[in-house]
Amino acid sequence: MKKSEIMGYLVYAILFAMAILVGIFVVRPIMTDYGSYAPMEPIVFLIVAIVVGIVLNAAFIELGHFVGAKIGHYKVYFLTCLWLGWKEKEGKMRFGAQGFDGFLGETKIAPKNDKSNPKPFIYMPLVFFLIEVIAGVVLIAISTSYAEGPEANLTWEWYKLLGIVILTCGGIVYVYDIFPAALDSKNDGYLLTVLTNKTNIEAYNDLLSAEYKIYKGEKTEGNKIYDKVTNFTSRINAISTAAAIEDGDYAKAIAIVDKTIACKDDVSSFIYEDACADKVSLLLLSGKEEEGRKEYISYPLEVKKHIASMSTPAAVRTYILVSGLIDESKGELEGAISKVDAVLKKGSEQTRASDTKLVKDAIKLVLERHPDWDLSAYNLNLGEEQKPSSDEKAASDAPEVASDAPTPEKTQENDEKAPAEEKDKGEDQQ
Repeated sequence: MKKSEIMGYLVYAILFAMAILVGIFVVRPIMTDYGSYAPMEPIVFLIVAIVVGIVLNAAFIELGHFVGAKIGHYKVYFLTCLWLGWKEKEGKMRFGAQGFDGFLGETKIAPKNDKSNPKPFIYMPLVFFLIEVIAGVVLIAISTSYAEGPEANLTWEWYKLLGIVILTCGGIVYVYDIFPAALDSKNDGYLLTVLTNKTNIEAYNDLLSAEYKIYKGEKTEGNKIYDKVTNFTSRINAISTAAAIEDGDYAKAIAIVDKTIACKDDVSSFIYEDACADKVSLLLLSGKEEEGRKEYISYPLEVKKHIASMSTPAAVRTYILVSGLIDESKGELEGAISKVDAVLKKGSEQTRASDTKLVKDAIKLVLERHPDWDLSAYNLNLGEEQKPSSDEKAASDAPEVASDAPTPEKTQENDEKAPAEEKDKGEDQQ
């Protein structure tokens, strides 16, 4: 299990505890003692208050991100809040429903120049939350005075509850957003721990620029490659690795991966082990089978366990290659193929196209070695890629690579023929 997933569960436990405590010690007493004074059905009022709290706080966070981006000299090309928002398409911002990577929304930005500073982007949501807290406290104070004054109006107890529920929703949203660790969705707290020096700010802007190029469908060439690799700069190097692979320059890709391996003490064990897996797969895919075999055999048990976990695109394609070329185990290969789709979907969006290509290349290479292995039960989709229509492209971010569902029309003969044709094609190109 990734550290981000563990921290995510911890944060969700904290948020759940906050909600339960407010429900028991604040909401329940008011509903019990003042239910007859509610301006509408008590449960309906509570539901409305929760919905208002969620929508208001989601809007405040993304509004803060938008204002902070403008202050920090960034271009906003994607902004969504609760599945509704704007995104750049063909040079214009268009409104519609869309997914996001965040707790309640997401704002994607790109630096305009070398002076772009991401700190306002992080801090402005907190400014809006401060405004919300002040407004909420004023509402609670006014409601309390009217409910307890000489001409007491107990209906105001419910408006006090409205303020409390909105602030509770805000507390839940902002605890997640400012939690100082990487979580299962994007949060500003992680960026606060990373952007502590000029080098990391420069790396962050490089990452944003690369993401914007990928969003527009442009090549990510020309990105800076970091010799001093950290957990953060490894993400920029990974995009440069994917660009090198797209150009067919495996030597350059391996050289970039080697930088992460050389900085073993400066990155997490997870990133180091994934880089080791990446190197083995690139060696094997580039035709350096003996070197790749020796590299794999030399790895300690921890790295081999990471590869066997098949929890990342690098690990699963390495396991495919090891199963087919080194261990020559058809059963292990089938187990790896059955996990490919799920692993690719969980991988980085910025390198998904490269990861998908490498997995397909790995399976092709294994089938060239073992043309007698019957994998007709899997929709491997190893042939030439057909250019999707605009509707198909919009419907899917990444093509399926493997599935447990059998494909009747794909026979063993076709499985054996495809690798042979690819091999002949490769020899012609050489």
